[in-house]
Parts: sequence; structure tokens; C-alpha cells
Amino acid sequence: MNSLNFSAPMTQVILAGVENWLHDLPITFPNITNIPNCPISDLNPILPILQEAFAAQTFLGWDIFLSGQLHRSWFTAHDYYCNLCHLPSTNFSQVTVPCFIKQILLASLQIWKTRNEFYHGANFDENLEIRTHDANTQVEAQYVAQHCFSNSDKDLLFLLNLPELLAKPLQYKQNWLELCDSCLTPPEPMTLHDEDILPPTASLHPYFQLPNNP
Repeated sequence: MNSLNFSAPMTQVILAGVENWLHDLPITFPNITNIPNCPISDLNPILPILQEAFAAQTFLGWDIFLSGQLHRSWFTAHDYYCNLCHLPSTNFSQVTVPCFIKQILLASLQIWKTRNEFYHGANFDENLEIRTHDANTQVEAQYVAQHCFSNSDKDLLFLLNLPELLAKPLQYKQNWLELCDSCLTPPEPMTLHDEDILPPTASLHPYFQLPNNP
């Protein structure tokens, strides 16, 4: 943001809003009375505009801010700052905001890329390693909780000792875990509706047929 000549007060306000949203903290307007490298000493004229922009963006959502959807109040605040500092027209929002939105989108893509690589791996081998580790952790937990299974299920599921099962392929362990879940999940009770219950008419079974009167 500094490379785009955004105002130091607005930069601090935006970063505070994004940080609070990312950490699931209360969204409150930050204290910006002491800002280093700020060309204006008196922030009172710009504070109301920044507060309005902050409140408007909070109402819209800071999540969509990271998708490049900025409230137009930011543009007003930025242009007001440019006027206070007597900056050239190339620093006004008409020029800088499109570049800023592009930088936001690039940063968001990088955040998601880093997040996905952390949880799923950057390539097939890393993904396989992560899924295998997760499956092994679940298998070990099921062996600790063998007492939760019935004796008949226990005899079927735990034929192999733990090291032997951990050495099996990933798909084998995933199928085994699904079988464990099905054994621990009670079947849903069967419910019959009135339209599903048929009356015992003569057409259903000979047992229900009545003898004809002579």
C-alpha cells in the first residue's frame, strides 16, 4: 500500500480491520493518533472520513474486502488525504485504486495458495503423505478405543495388530475406518407412514380370503 502512496492513516485503519477479521476479534476503529512517516500532523480533519469508511466496510464485510470489493468511502478518504498533502493527480483514487484492488486480489490468491498447500500439500507426494498421516492417526485412535466396539465387531475389525494395519495402503486404511464408523453408528429406526400400510385384503394372501357364503 505504501508503494501506491496510500495515506498512512488509511493504511493503518485498513490493516486493523483486516487483522481483526482474520483473528475473529471485535471490529473496532483503531487508535491512529501516532503514525510514523505521516506528512500531516493534524489528523482531526481526516478522522471522520476514515471512521465513516471503516464503518461502511465493516457493514459490507471485511471478507469481501479481500475479494477486492471496497466501499467507495475509501476513495473519498484517499482523495481527501491527497488534497491535504497537495499530491499530484496521479496519486488520486482514479489511478491508484485499480492497482490497489489488483494487489488485494493477488495477496488473497497467495493466502489461499499457502493455506491449501499447508492442508493438502503442494504436490501429489505431499498430499499423499498428509492423507496417510491423518489416516494413521485415526487408526491409532480406533485401536485405543477398542472397548467401544461389540465383541463380534472387535473380532472382525482388529484381526491385524496395529503395525500390520499401519503398513497397509492408504485406500485399505480408509475403507477400514469407514467400516469402523458404520459399526459405531446405530441404524436409523424404520418408520412407516399410513400410506405404506396396506389393509389385509383377499388379494394379498390366501390366508386373508374369507369363505363364500352358500
